[in-house]
Amino acid sequence: MNAQDPAARFPHLHFPDSWYAVAWAREVPSGIAVPLRAFGEDLVAFRKSDGAVQVLAAHCPHLGAHLGHGGTVVGDEVRCPFHGWQFDGSGRCTRAANARSVSQATALRAWVTRDLHNRIWIWFSNTDAPPNWDLPETLLNPDVRWKVAGRIDRSFPSHPQDVLENAADAEHFRFVHGMSEILSAETAYTEHGLATRLKARSKSDRLGFKGIVFNLDITARVYGMGLQTIHSVITHDRLPFSLSTIVIEGLVPREAGQVDLLIDIQMSALPVPGVDWLAHRSFRQAVVADVDSDIQIWAHRRYLARPQLVAVDTEIGGYRRWARRFYPQPSPGVTRVERVIPT
Repeated sequence: MNAQDPAARFPHLHFPDSWYAVAWAREVPSGIAVPLRAFGEDLVAFRKSDGAVQVLAAHCPHLGAHLGHGGTVVGDEVRCPFHGWQFDGSGRCTRAANARSVSQATALRAWVTRDLHNRIWIWFSNTDAPPNWDLPETLLNPDVRWKVAGRIDRSFPSHPQDVLENAADAEHFRFVHGMSEILSAETAYTEHGLATRLKARSKSDRLGFKGIVFNLDITARVYGMGLQTIHSVITHDRLPFSLSTIVIEGLVPREAGQVDLLIDIQMSALPVPGVDWLAHRSFRQAVVADVDSDIQIWAHRRYLARPQLVAVDTEIGGYRRWARRFYPQPSPGVTRVERVIPT
């Protein structure tokens, strides 16, 4: 088995049950049938006349044409480019040219969809269960005047569980992200999320201020296996103001062992006129450097079922036990090792 084969790298090859960001909202404009790929499946997205996004299985049950390649949006439905069959947002076939009746078997799978946080999200369940939790409606502190500093798209070989494990791994901030000192770190878990608060000091070489040490108060929040926010408050002992930043990461497994990240970066307006552009540029460069440093590890890392943990790795085991809930459990008496996440 090839070392880069997903089955060799990830024993938990199945996709976790979660919400996933399959596209930026701007990538699904009105009046266009848009092809998507997620969970190893072809999908098509389109907007109804009221702007609501619908996501369906992509291939027409008539002769298999892809609705996202040449298909058209007609009112609240998508029309197949091959023979004109039409499907509504529920996946029901409403028109089949030259057919007197249409079997219910012609319906396409319709995915539960959210248009939120500038992204299109769909719910994935291994057992086709409906969502048992929802995405947060608000990610930004309304008391902060936020400004968009940039967006990043990345695609690389990995698995959502591996990517999000970094949120519980405080020690990696020192070696991967240049923190000069970790002052404290604490992780708390809820049914469908976690939050890690990290206080640290960091030399700001990546921010373009070589040698200056800033104080960082970071809160990383994970929602299921498809959304993470990293909120930082950056201060310096000699500066009379603080800078708030937030990095919002939407994940989607396109294929088994292949993950896309849809990242947007926002930061608070500074009280010093005329320097926002410099701060935005510097912080965006720092985020790009941090993300690419993580990807260099994620893309080549192998998941170890029994890692040799040391004292500072306490939360790794806690995170992996928490992550089990997002996978279907085997029936009593049935062993399905590939779906059980070892600690």
